[in-house]
Amino acid sequence: MHNPILWRRKTHRQERAEFRASARPLAAVASIISGIAWLAWELSRRVWDDGASSDCAGSADFFNDGTFAVANMAAAVALMSLFGLLRGALRWSCLAAAVGVAAFGVGNSIEHCVAEPFFLLYVGGGLMWVLASCVLAAGLLVTGQLGRWPGVLLGVAALAPGMLGGFERGGAAVTGVAWLALGVLLALTNSNDREAED
Repeated sequence: MHNPILWRRKTHRQERAEFRASARPLAAVASIISGIAWLAWELSRRVWDDGASSDCAGSADFFNDGTFAVANMAAAVALMSLFGLLRGALRWSCLAAAVGVAAFGVGNSIEHCVAEPFFLLYVGGGLMWVLASCVLAAGLLVTGQLGRWPGVLLGVAALAPGMLGGFERGGAAVTGVAWLALGVLLALTNSNDREAED
């Protein structure tokens, strides 16, 4: 006779497996988008700047704030996707990093275009992103849940601006390359997993 509890458990396991299968490609795409947006932001600030220090008064300001927000929101999507692939305490570090990087990106644009007090959202989000990403990176290096390289790349993405003295000194470019490399790595890992299944 059909057991509804066993059937429910089996269905739950299948749904979880399907979610995990879709989480890695989503994380890869979001990481690549984040990397490209970080590099676009770095380039646009160097070649197309109106000198008004992001006061939302010109096309360059809107483009720069927009690419910065896209870079950080895509990073948040990538981290939320990785959240579904992790186990234990690392999941919560990943979630904290996702919330932090989203607040970092949104807070910057709101602070420039709405009101200065939103600077606190930008600073608080950035601090949360860096600290949670460092914990996540260290945890991935120790446990190897996603492999060691994702841990290295997430750590570089978060620490590059601080190590290089800020976004203005090439930190944004290094962060962009780290996210791009993470996306390519996740895409290749996903491709290898599919070949193994076939």
